Amino acid sequence: MNEPIETGDYWIVNKYLIFKPEFNDSLDKYANLLNKYTWLIFSNYDDWKICFETNNKYTYKYDNQYIYSKFNQPIKLNQNITHLTMGEPFNKPIELNKKNCYIVKQIFNINNEYKLNIYEGVFE
Repeated sequence: MNEPIETGDYWIVNKYLIFKPEFNDSLDKYANLLNKYTWLIFSNYDDWKICFETNNKYTYKYDNQYIYSKFNQPIKLNQNITHLTMGEPFNKPIELNKKNCYIVKQIFNINNEYKLNIYEGVFE
C-alpha cells in the first residue's frame, strides 16, 4: 500500500478516499476528487490504518481511537464509486447511479429502511 495523502478532511490511500471522523461538509465541492476513486469511506477512527483493520467497525482493542463519524449530509454518488462505507449516525438520502449496484446491495443487506433514488444518467 502506498503512503497516504493526508489533508485536514481526508486521507487518500490507493483507490480509497477516506473522510476523517470530524468531517461533516457537503460533498459538492469534492466532486472532482470523488471522480478519481472507487471506494468512499467515512471513518469512525482517527487513523486510516485502524479503519482498514477493523473494517470501520467498533473494536474494543481500539476503543480510544474510535470516534463516531459526524458525516450526515445527503450524498449524490458518481458512477465511479463502487463501495461505500458509512459512519454510525448516517441517516440522509443517497442518490445512486445504476453503476453503483454493489452499493445498493450492501445498503439493503444492512438496513432496509434506506430510500434510494436510482438515476440512469452520468452525474456531473
